[in-house]
Amino acid sequence: MLTASNVFELAKESPGLTQDINSERAYLLDINGSRIEEKLKLTWTYSKHFYDKSIIDKLGDKYLETLIKLIEHCQSSDAGGYTPSDFSLAEIEQNQLDDILGQVDF
Repeated sequence: MLTASNVFELAKESPGLTQDINSERAYLLDINGSRIEEKLKLTWTYSKHFYDKSIIDKLGDKYLETLIKLIEHCQSSDAGGYTPSDFSLAEIEQNQLDDILGQVDF
């Protein structure tokens, strides 16, 4: 059976620019993310007329530092368990989820 995962693969070549370099920017900073081969890839796009590369580098470092702290917290025993966002298709409230999980022996 053919599926997207065994028919298509990411091209190794760069796709090139995604917009005209002379077009007006909607935002001063764009951050786009995707998951490729189980890795998070972020692309930061900005105008060099508004930001120095060193400022964007510092912001990126701080972003990475904060993301690592968030992941470490979520993996810790202090994270607090599940929230309704973990079961978005269930349309469940936190108190309902707590009741259900209270009945489960982990």
